[in-house]
Amino acid sequence: MKRLVGFCLFIIVLICLFLLFSKRTKDYELDYEEDGYTITEKFVKEDKNYYFNLGKDGRTFDFVVNHKYSTKRRIVSKVDEVSKDDYTCVSIKVFKESLPYVCTKDGNYVDGYVANVVSKDEEKVLKNISKIAVYNEDYDYYIWNGHGISSILDNKEYNFLKNESYDNNLSYQLGSYLLIADYDSTREFSKFYVFNQKEKKISEWAFDYKISFNSYFMGDVDGFIYLFDKKNKVQYKLNVEKASITITSDNEGALYYNNLWDTIGLNKLVYNNIYFEGTRLINYSIKDNKVYYNYQLSDKHILFDEVEIDAFVDIHENDVFYLKKDTLLRYNIKTGITKLLSYFEWNFSSSNKIFIF
Repeated sequence: MKRLVGFCLFIIVLICLFLLFSKRTKDYELDYEEDGYTITEKFVKEDKNYYFNLGKDGRTFDFVVNHKYSTKRRIVSKVDEVSKDDYTCVSIKVFKESLPYVCTKDGNYVDGYVANVVSKDEEKVLKNISKIAVYNEDYDYYIWNGHGISSILDNKEYNFLKNESYDNNLSYQLGSYLLIADYDSTREFSKFYVFNQKEKKISEWAFDYKISFNSYFMGDVDGFIYLFDKKNKVQYKLNVEKASITITSDNEGALYYNNLWDTIGLNKLVYNNIYFEGTRLINYSIKDNKVYYNYQLSDKHILFDEVEIDAFVDIHENDVFYLKKDTLLRYNIKTGITKLLSYFEWNFSSSNKIFIF
């Protein structure tokens, strides 16, 4: 009897170990076919992403899904193909979710909205505030007014500069904070103005360093903002919440982030504005003044609007904001283009910054 009990316990332990091992998260890659398409399915444990490459008749399509690990395989349950105006458009169904259409023609890629296989209702003006038409109130909008910032929805000004300044390039938004250099100073500054969007308050942050206005923000990582002073060849690390600033460069170089930390020579930072880079699930870019997105690890750049611009207003996770003449727009691969605000003055003066919380 004891031997039988021991044997049963041994079998139970083996089964538990097998189940535990089979369900552990691991990288994998496999090929199969679905609805006439060859599919390469890959899971990368490090970033918790599923990658899919589909191929048929010389055309290929890439998709990415961020999803917790599943022991299921061959998870593309359907490939939906639509043809219109010589475009071939494909969407796939993964984990009961249909991904947005990607369309191709002559080797060029556009989204389903540009190819007109997906339509969108026309937005209507909700209200007008100080000559600004508001179409969407999902965000809190602020614009630079020369002496500070103006809240559009609250129709309220937060002014802190004594002298009017058209320039506000040394401003940086992180979370609910907006950091702006003291433009009442000349050549160098030793103070930031900090707007706390949650509390709707402006505070002053003075420090002992003298930073040249010939500086630029390189980016932020883990809640810290990095600024490089080109004139003095100094990199600073800023903690807005704690109002602390430290030097992170030396004669050998400064810190640089591209998914991993590295060092970079000071002269490179002086003669080129170099910004931190990180990989998102959706990456937005401007090529030849046209706007594109591409999925992570995919080289297929997908046109999402016929507009031509020089720069984006902002990028929040998988949403990108940009100006089309006098209109502020948001693009998301699932919802397409959403009209947010219209202001006639942006036809002539679009360099004034817009801040979106």
